[in-house]
Amino acid sequence: MKNKTIKYIKKDISLSNLISNRVLTNEGWEEMDNSLSDLLELKFKEFILSKCHYNKGPFRKISHINFKNIENIGLYDRLVYNIEREEVYYIAGQSYPEEIALLKKFIIKG
Repeated sequence: MKNKTIKYIKKDISLSNLISNRVLTNEGWEEMDNSLSDLLELKFKEFILSKCHYNKGPFRKISHINFKNIENIGLYDRLVYNIEREEVYYIAGQSYPEEIALLKKFIIKG
């Protein structure tokens, strides 16, 4: 991916994409470059940490997690970063607060 502009087919990149280190481009599935990977790591952490009580156990654990070292589960497809809006959001199924709590629990568990 040297010196070429990548056109992402999907404007939303999920935590699952980060964990698997793959992103869908106009040329098919490709390995994520380090700059995008680092950006996603930071943005996902910021979002999840904003849902934690500062300096409590989960906050400290999540702030030190490397997402590429955790097991990928379907729930992570719902946490996405939108490239155009430059923001992270969660697509809740039933209950946003319960799902966010579950998301934090699985991330901490690894």
